[in-house]
Amino acid sequence: MNQAVRERKVWGTRTAETLAAVAIVALFAVVVPPAVQTLRRHEAIKRVVAQGLQLRETILAANMAAEESEALTPLWPTNGFTSSTMYFKKLFTSNLYTNDFPAGLLAAPGVPACPGTNIAAFARANNAWCIARPLANQTNDFPFLFTRNFLSAKPHDATLADIRQLDPDQTPFGNDAGIVITYRGESLVIRASDLVGDVKLEMLFNPGSVTNGFLSP
Repeated sequence: MNQAVRERKVWGTRTAETLAAVAIVALFAVVVPPAVQTLRRHEAIKRVVAQGLQLRETILAANMAAEESEALTPLWPTNGFTSSTMYFKKLFTSNLYTNDFPAGLLAAPGVPACPGTNIAAFARANNAWCIARPLANQTNDFPFLFTRNFLSAKPHDATLADIRQLDPDQTPFGNDAGIVITYRGESLVIRASDLVGDVKLEMLFNPGSVTNGFLSP
């Protein structure tokens, strides 16, 4: 076999190997990104759930300490607050809270954390959470915190009974997932695919026909 023939065979083999490698890379380009995106979304949901649980613990601990002290006044998100952003600002600048402003607990994908530690700069854009107004007969499994992508049928003066669906255009997760943190400290991840047939959000948010309202950001 002469040199020219050998070179053509080597070139042909290398070309086939190169084309096979390109095909594999192209396959991964199609298959891997959706899988990576799904994994990242799953991890983001887990992170926001953890933040919500920690935020709940912070709120309850501060108010329980106040109820046991004659020098401190509890600060629950009841009358006098028009938004959850207003409530968080008041709580985290009160004498019930002595640590740094926990801006990261209030953020989520698409909801950037308030820059620095200056709570004066904290705005609706930095707040991923709605808060249910507590009632005297509140049950432990009642929703307390929930992400802002739950959509109410009413834009103003809404109650928990008005919540009907997940908003596909709202951060943090559109209609992929809505996160609920209960008074008891349980977490629920509600997906749009869960809301079919007889499964309705108002049954989750309004158990026993309790019609307390909530504070949106």
